[in-house]
Amino acid sequence: MKTRCLECGKKISIDDAFAGGVCRCPYCKAITVVRATEQNPLDYSPRPERPNRPDSPLAGATSPAPGRPQNPQPAPATPVQQPEQLVPLANRVMVQGVVTIVMSVLLVLFVTTGIAGVWWLTRPGPGSTSPGSSTNPSTVIALGGEGFTQKPGEIAGLPLQSPTVFVIDASAGMQDYYDPAAAMVRHAVRSTKPSDKFQVLLAGEQNQRMSGDWANGGPEADPLLARFFARFSPGGKSELPQAVLLALQSKPRTLVILSSKTMPDASALAQQAALSGAHIVGVALGDSSAAAELMKQLAEKTGGQSVSIPDPESWLEHAPPLPVYQPED
Repeated sequence: MKTRCLECGKKISIDDAFAGGVCRCPYCKAITVVRATEQNPLDYSPRPERPNRPDSPLAGATSPAPGRPQNPQPAPATPVQQPEQLVPLANRVMVQGVVTIVMSVLLVLFVTTGIAGVWWLTRPGPGSTSPGSSTNPSTVIALGGEGFTQKPGEIAGLPLQSPTVFVIDASAGMQDYYDPAAAMVRHAVRSTKPSDKFQVLLAGEQNQRMSGDWANGGPEADPLLARFFARFSPGGKSELPQAVLLALQSKPRTLVILSSKTMPDASALAQQAALSGAHIVGVALGDSSAAAELMKQLAEKTGGQSVSIPDPESWLEHAPPLPVYQPED
């Protein structure tokens, strides 16, 4: 049977044969009373006091009668102490330790599950990045002509966050890649929602901005884009770093750079983009490994991603055709 020590309060066990007796606690070594069972219902409540006997006729007498001996008072009974070695030692109830261990394990699992749940709810989605964070490494993907993919809100398979500024290198070195770059931007804008905002900046000898303010995304923006790209052609030199700084003044969440060459002060530009809260999505056009490495570094330092397209013209041939618009009068 199981009982509790009256001294330390811990649960102990003792054989049923000792019910109604005493035992020694295995924890504090104190002698404690074992409760009685239904089969041995012993009552250990205090005995009631014995009522006073009525006064005898001789209550007023001061001395016994002559010749009669005085009745001696009986000596108080001395309790018989049970030898210490005869007090049975109770057993520890191990379930207390087991319950403590189980509760501790459950608590650890509960806390771990809570942390994992918070992480799962707040983690970025597949392919998404958090602006200004350098913990998300960029992904360099080599795409051939068959690598065209276009999902909503992406450019060349990389996610965008509104508002977005597209900066296209429009120098002479981009003559073979200008049309593919323009097509990528058009496909990306067409896949966005009308509530998304975007802007386009051509980095040539003179920087050309599509509009003075943010434009709405969606397919309805495609005619404006197509006519803007048709008015310009690449040539001469370009100050791509100045164009990037000009784009950052608009406070975009995503800055897309499409170029086939490297540029100076890349680290300073990445730092400036991170401070402004923008992450860079780099699109390296052509087979320049230096340009691909530059885009990777810019993306990594701002929490963005990068992609390398070695053959942009073949990519354009495999891309779905875009509408052709007549020039405005």
